[in-house]
Amino acid sequence: MSQYYNDQTTDSRDELLSNVDENDVEVGGIRREECHNGTTKPWHRNAHVYILNSNNELYLTRRSSTKDTSPELLTVTTAGHVRVGEDPELGAERELKEELCLDVDIHFLKKYKVDYDFEREFIYVYFGKTDQIPKIGNEEVGEIFSMPLVDVVQKILDGSLRLAPGAQDVIQMLIQDNLLRQELFI
Repeated sequence: MSQYYNDQTTDSRDELLSNVDENDVEVGGIRREECHNGTTKPWHRNAHVYILNSNNELYLTRRSSTKDTSPELLTVTTAGHVRVGEDPELGAERELKEELCLDVDIHFLKKYKVDYDFEREFIYVYFGKTDQIPKIGNEEVGEIFSMPLVDVVQKILDGSLRLAPGAQDVIQMLIQDNLLRQELFI
């Protein structure tokens, strides 16, 4: 097992994820285990949600020790796979409810095609704003905390804040594209 993969996961290895081709056209379902095995890197979909409160603090989470990938690493508010046949926005809303007990209007911002060492994903990015207090909703989340958005951006830029692979790539791309700004959170 590498640091990225966790053989002791409680995630369902048989969960069917949205398997897509290199153009993000769904070609069927693929088992989570086939996406997270260290030998193949099939394209699949993921949804990242960034939630800001009225104090312009971004909620970040720490992945639990039982996640199949990147256990105990920091990530964005929520990040989760889109299931086979599921609309990415509905998948993002589902993850937000399951992991943080939040029902928030979210808005699509951008889709990134990311091929990193461990996975190949089309990552759909959504933003939302609320003063609802998030609560840990399931065993996938180890911790929730907030940080001023300006501090998140600065710490990503200076390297003092590191997120799980994929989330790190996307947050850096959002910063580079000048899209991680509080006025974009509706």
